[in-house]
Amino acid sequence: MGSSSDTACTVATAPPSPTPTSPPPQLAATTTTVVLSPCAACKILRRRCVDRCVLAPYFPPTEPHKFTTAHRELPEEQRADAVSSMVYEANARIRDPVYGCAGAICQLQKQWHGAKEFNSKLNHVLN
Repeated sequence: MGSSSDTACTVATAPPSPTPTSPPPQLAATTTTVVLSPCAACKILRRRCVDRCVLAPYFPPTEPHKFTTAHRELPEEQRADAVSSMVYEANARIRDPVYGCAGAICQLQKQWHGAKEFNSKLNHVLN
């Protein structure tokens, strides 16, 4: 007890000196990107989270409840419709950056009300 052979010893080593074929340490640190923690989506789905994971900005690793809620909110049979809806909304936003699909809905409502008024006038004339 108390002898030097019983104690653990940690030896710090110096980083390897750069060789002529390896890039300087400053460049090596900027060219290599390591994902330290997978995003919440990849973690819950048990997938490997890649460097440019498209879900990472929306589901950070510190907020797994966001993905859990989004993932479990829809039953399996409605998920394809949800994806189709999201794609439709994204395309509408590209066509109309200000109103998106709300602009398309408003336009369709105007057409529907116009058709309803026309139908009402036509029924009035025919009767």
